[in-house]
Amino acid sequence: MTRAEDRLYVCGWHTRRRAAKGNWYELIETAMETAGTSFDFDLTGVAPQGWTGTGWRLSNPQTQDPDQSKGAGPLAVVPQETPDWVNRAPPPERIPPRPLAPSRPDDHEPATRSPVSTGSVDSFRRGLIIHHLLQLLPEVPEKDRLVAAQRYLARPVHDLSEDEQRSYAEEVLAVLSDAEFASLFGPDSRSEVPITGTLGSHIVAGQVDRLIVEAAARPNH
Repeated sequence: MTRAEDRLYVCGWHTRRRAAKGNWYELIETAMETAGTSFDFDLTGVAPQGWTGTGWRLSNPQTQDPDQSKGAGPLAVVPQETPDWVNRAPPPERIPPRPLAPSRPDDHEPATRSPVSTGSVDSFRRGLIIHHLLQLLPEVPEKDRLVAAQRYLARPVHDLSEDEQRSYAEEVLAVLSDAEFASLFGPDSRSEVPITGTLGSHIVAGQVDRLIVEAAARPNH
């Protein structure tokens, strides 16, 4: 409010959703009811065409002559008539396309099953735990992975039985020790890599679980 040089108009608008109590407009209105002067838009004609209702005005007339020591600049040209675009609605803006996510279909997305619904708790929990282990264990030296996996799976928050802990650890370590996946979980790989790009006219945004750029795929320079 302190940035206004000559005049400041404060106005608000309502939607079907009511504004929160104590919003900025309400605070200013409360202050103006105390310090300002009430007037009716319909009677004074001080507001643009179409404004109706009661307003509040707070004025602070200038009592000293302006400082002209630096000289006056060029005067702004004031239009004689209000331009036509003032009373026209702006043209509709182009809505940018929604980015495509590899894990989400392009059309209507099917309803997601709740992870707490009957019959799906174990599958969701198992998938999240194994996913997390495959993300973290490659950063651990190979000789320490079994102990790290056992320590992670034994956390009370996972609520896993001893058989489940053993089964999860064996499954994850079997993948990590498989020669076919050695490079995918090697030192040159990365986990949870965000990607963004264009595919034709579509914007694609997603996250790669595991990513590796091998020498054969790198540019010569």
